[in-house]
Amino acid sequence: LKEKLKTGRPRKIAEVIRDLTWLKRQSHLSPTDTRLLNQGQDVLATEIALVTDTKLMEARQMIDTALTDTVNSEGVAPGPEHQQEQSTAPLHYG
Repeated sequence: LKEKLKTGRPRKIAEVIRDLTWLKRQSHLSPTDTRLLNQGQDVLATEIALVTDTKLMEARQMIDTALTDTVNSEGVAPGPEHQQEQSTAPLHYG
C-alpha cells in the first residue's frame, strides 16, 4: 500500500484509500494503516481540488461520497484478486 501511495498516481492512491476504507469498516486499522489512509486522502483531495478548482473540503466530500457508494456496493474485499469484479468507475469531480 505504501508503494502505491509513493507513485503519486491518483488512481493508485484511490485504490489505497478504497482498500483501507473497506478494511476500516471490517475491523480496526493499525496506526500505520490509519496514517496511510489519512495521507492518501490528503493527497487525493489536494489533487482533486487543484484539477476541479474547488476547495479542499469540497474535494474531501467528493472522496467521502465516492467511498460510501463504492465500498457499500461492492460487498467483496477489494484487492488484486477482485480487480475484474470491481467497479472501475472514476471519482466524479462535480
